[in-house]
Amino acid sequence: MPVTDTDFIIIGAGAAGCTLAREIVTRRLGTVLLLESGPIPRASRLHVPSDYLKTFGSRWDWDHRTSPQKGLGQRVVRLPAGHALGGSTAINAMIWIEPDRENFELWHREGGHPWSLGPIDEAFAHLRNWLEEFDLPSLPPLHPRMRRFLEQSAQCGWTASSYPSGFDRPRLGIDAYRRMQTRGRRVSLWNLLACDRQRWPIATQRQLQVIPDTRAVRLLFDDDHAIGVRCISSTGDMVEWRANRGVLLCAGAIETTRLMMASGLGPRDELQWSGIPCRVDLPELGKRLQDHLVFPIVYRLESETKESARSELDKQREARLQYLRDRSGPRSSNLAELGGFLELARTKDIASNSSVPQFQLHITPTHYLEPNPFGGRGEHVSFAVTPLQSGSQGSIALARAKGDWDGESLPPLTIDPNYLSKETDREEYLNAIETVRDMISGSPWCEWLGQEVFPKWKDHDRMASYLQRFASTIYHYAGSCAMGSDKESCLDGSLQVRGVDGLWVCDASAMPRLVHCNPQASVAMMAVRLARIISEAI
Repeated sequence: MPVTDTDFIIIGAGAAGCTLAREIVTRRLGTVLLLESGPIPRASRLHVPSDYLKTFGSRWDWDHRTSPQKGLGQRVVRLPAGHALGGSTAINAMIWIEPDRENFELWHREGGHPWSLGPIDEAFAHLRNWLEEFDLPSLPPLHPRMRRFLEQSAQCGWTASSYPSGFDRPRLGIDAYRRMQTRGRRVSLWNLLACDRQRWPIATQRQLQVIPDTRAVRLLFDDDHAIGVRCISSTGDMVEWRANRGVLLCAGAIETTRLMMASGLGPRDELQWSGIPCRVDLPELGKRLQDHLVFPIVYRLESETKESARSELDKQREARLQYLRDRSGPRSSNLAELGGFLELARTKDIASNSSVPQFQLHITPTHYLEPNPFGGRGEHVSFAVTPLQSGSQGSIALARAKGDWDGESLPPLTIDPNYLSKETDREEYLNAIETVRDMISGSPWCEWLGQEVFPKWKDHDRMASYLQRFASTIYHYAGSCAMGSDKESCLDGSLQVRGVDGLWVCDASAMPRLVHCNPQASVAMMAVRLARIISEAI
């Protein structure tokens, strides 16, 4: 079995892994091996912004499934997660938002000084400087429907920034989402790392080795020190990599948790049941899983035009030609172009500087539930409602299949987000939906919004049934390997795994609480902070 050495091994080339690799190399902390289980993202649909929904269930998606969800009528929910260089930044909606200060109060309490507002703000500023080199995040042209919405929001005083510089900008209100795309093409964190790498001196380029199509199956230890990883290569061979300074897990909330459990880190009883020798008892690993749900309210526009009456085939053909011509038009859209943060108590005066948002909107110029967003009959606008402060938490556990695991592959998991398990969560969700309806009915939007085509019903019991049937994930899994101040938490404030030297976790699984917005920017910020923590410790 081939064995090769490096200073740091990073497992997972998503938002955290790519950012962390760049930071370690540019800070001259040592050589880096960046391992990614997925392929190089060469397919054209991975670069066309509107095509990200078509990647779900493909080879670029882990395509995880939940256990039957009681709060969702026993439905099994698909959980997309990126499986390519770039991780989920290769298949997500590209929205880039920095959270407000209230998001990090618990982080500070659980993680101490490294997660106080000063260091976090400094890390975000560092990220901004990097992204500005590429004119990112960008504000691409809006779909005409969305442009009209934004103009009318401004007239009502409903606008607020979704991309502040620092913690002191207004949050509540409607805005166009800043996105990780440029000139009509998606930009993943891998794209940025690859561009940076080409500009580095040759000697610096050699400090970073990137290996796709290589799946980590087991961490390697010397007593209580993590020294490397065993992988299955693209050819099916087993290969071991040794890390002189440390191993950094950046594989996402689900795969990081699975790899740790497969390596004997986790709840002792659960590991023993599955026949995995327990190396370090981490009773909280896999617990505290959090996610954001989404439920759409869909309107058909009042005015039916010749444009909307054309066939779906004609629309798709014209969109393809327009995108090939100048990378504009519907295919350059991330669909969720517009959105904002609102309070349940506010319907008319929704702009504020001080209140913490209770739910988020993603507004699309499409029928949210249509498989071909810009096809179909008629023109639609959807208001996708996402509660941000759910009290429900779930878990990731080893599947109860004693004796079936071969010890060489990764063990199967049971993923139970426990959606809407608390009655208060369901009622607050229903209240949020009614708040959006009330907001729309009292706005200039209602002058040209037509019939509500989904869900239509306002009866409480029927709406509760629809919520069970149609609420789904918006792909923000977090918290399964959270840092904390107590000794039972998986990670300490430096994101190091308790009971193991030289092993860190840096992805959304490490969040003690899921941020109240799209988490991509926060995950990258965590990588900047961890690189700084490691540099101060060396």
